[in-house]
Amino acid sequence: MGGVRGTDASFRTEGQNQVKIKSKNPNVAPVAVGGVGGSGTRLVQNILERLGFFMGSDLNIASDNLWFTFLFVRPDLLTEHRTNFEKRAAIFRKAMLATGAFAQEESSLLDQLENIPVHHGPMMQLSWLRDRADSLRRAVVETRPTHTGRWGWKEPNTHIALDNLIQVMPKMQYIHVIRNGLDMAFADKQHQPFLWGNALFGMPKKVVDPRYSLEYWCRANRRAIQIGDEMGDRFFLLNYDDLCVSPEITLAKLFGFLDVNVESGTFNSLVALVQPPDSIGRFRGHNRDEFDPQDIEFVASLGFDTNWA
Repeated sequence: MGGVRGTDASFRTEGQNQVKIKSKNPNVAPVAVGGVGGSGTRLVQNILERLGFFMGSDLNIASDNLWFTFLFVRPDLLTEHRTNFEKRAAIFRKAMLATGAFAQEESSLLDQLENIPVHHGPMMQLSWLRDRADSLRRAVVETRPTHTGRWGWKEPNTHIALDNLIQVMPKMQYIHVIRNGLDMAFADKQHQPFLWGNALFGMPKKVVDPRYSLEYWCRANRRAIQIGDEMGDRFFLLNYDDLCVSPEITLAKLFGFLDVNVESGTFNSLVALVQPPDSIGRFRGHNRDEFDPQDIEFVASLGFDTNWA
């Protein structure tokens, strides 16, 4: 499968096992992980870290990259002028790679962003924003521990900015994690439908119920897959349900996409990380009539189980 190719190799040792990962330099393309919230992105992030990818140093308990959250998870992202989006991306890249101080216009944008509260949760209030801005300022000059040189991030909302990200990072790879939308409709995490449902898709604002959640899931994943078609072999659609059922097969495909060779002992330890949650199939405890039949058809078209029996 596709991936960023290199000419030399570095290794990350885990006991007697090794991960062979292709050549590294500070300009190597990143690997991003996203999906509708609750899709299983945290597991994928964990796997990438164990492979030696640097995924950021300012993470929350769910392993989201908070620099990305600070810079990109804002409603104005959808109307942002291309120049300012490029500045946000430059700030993010410099922090991730510790490549030196920000340019004056980047510092000015950072100053601006840390003083604009975003009202979609307590973490985006001023104190949180200023902590993130300070973290970014420190990151560009910090000394990093030795790692493979591959880097990336996990933030579920990445797919919202994907069309713009591939313009400013044209070689980036993206892993879109997707889980059965019928199960997702009853997940506790419903921040994305609330934040982006109306802003991105014109869905009327209201309380996010299962029907609304599934409609958002369909629209968001359809859009991400369409962008993925443009990306070609730099896009990987990871079916979380398939990962739970056949982790060996799905991880082998993922490692091919990432262009990493994993020896058997390490491969088995990564397979062991996959623990199917009890919430798989929870939609059967609810009424089929709660959903739009066309949305159910789209879920089925992606290979997910939509049988209530």
